[in-house]
Amino acid sequence: MAKSLEKELKELENIVRRLSAEELPLEEALELYTKGVEISKSCDELLADARQKVEMGKMQLEGNRNDME
Repeated sequence: MAKSLEKELKELENIVRRLSAEELPLEEALELYTKGVEISKSCDELLADARQKVEMGKMQLEGNRNDME
C-alpha cells in the first residue's frame, strides 16, 4: 500500500505533539523519536519521487513544445 505524504505528516505531527506535551518514560520517548525519524525519511523519499515526476513532466512538455515548432 502506497504511503500518503499527508498521512505521514499527520502522524509525524502527532509524535511531535506527544513528545512536546507529555511527560513520557524515556523508553517510550526514544521509541517515538525513532519512529519520527523513520517517518521523516519516508517523507523525504516521497517528496523526492514527486520532484522527479514533476521534472519528467516538465521535460515532456518542453519536448512536445519543441516538436510543435
